[in-house]
Amino acid sequence: MAKAQTVTILSPVNGDVIALNKVKDPVFSAGMMGLGFGVQPSSGEVVAPVSGQVTMVAETKHAIGFTTPDDHLEVLVHLGIDTVDLKGAPFTVKVAAGDDVQAGGRDCHHGFSCYSSR
Repeated sequence: MAKAQTVTILSPVNGDVIALNKVKDPVFSAGMMGLGFGVQPSSGEVVAPVSGQVTMVAETKHAIGFTTPDDHLEVLVHLGIDTVDLKGAPFTVKVAAGDDVQAGGRDCHHGFSCYSSR
C-alpha cells in the first residue's frame, strides 16, 4: 500500500476558493485533470503553488506546470476558462520550463478582467 503524504499547496491567486466540481469547465469539474480546486481571482498576481521546477508553460501562457523535487507531485495552474482562445493576450509570464521556483514566488500576471465574466 502507498504511504500517505501531506503536501502544502498554496492558492496560486488571491480570491474565493471554490470546489472543483463547481468550476464551469466539464474537463476540470469532472476531475479528469486530477484533484484540485478553483479560484475566482481578486487580483492579477499569480504565484507558484509549490516549490519545485517549472515543467511547462503553455504557448498561449494560460497554463503553467510544476513538479515538486521530493515527491514528484505534478501541479497544473490553469488560468481561466476558455482562455486558450485568448492566444496569450492577457498574460505576462515570468518563468520558463526548467526554472526552479519557490512557493509563493510571483510567476505570472494575468489581466483577469478580460475573462472574469466567463
